[in-house]
Amino acid sequence: MDNQEYKNMLFDDHEQFTAVTSVSITEHGRWNTYFKQVFKKLDGTFWELSWSCGSTEQQDEGSNNFIFFEVIPKQKTVTVYEPKINALVE
Repeated sequence: MDNQEYKNMLFDDHEQFTAVTSVSITEHGRWNTYFKQVFKKLDGTFWELSWSCGSTEQQDEGSNNFIFFEVIPKQKTVTVYEPKINALVE
């Protein structure tokens, strides 16, 4: 599929897709910022849309840089470390 077909799938056939995640930044550089968002199609499949935009007004980057591919949901467990109450060491 070319970029126009991706745009048509999401924007012309928008009733076919429901956003599953909000837009998130995957990478931020001096010249470009990269984004992604996951959508669910009515047929039950999941699709990730990735794209980039210029980080400054000097980048003339349009919406022709979409990458759209099928993904599957996968549950993961993540360990995070939070401060213990009254555990400040002086």
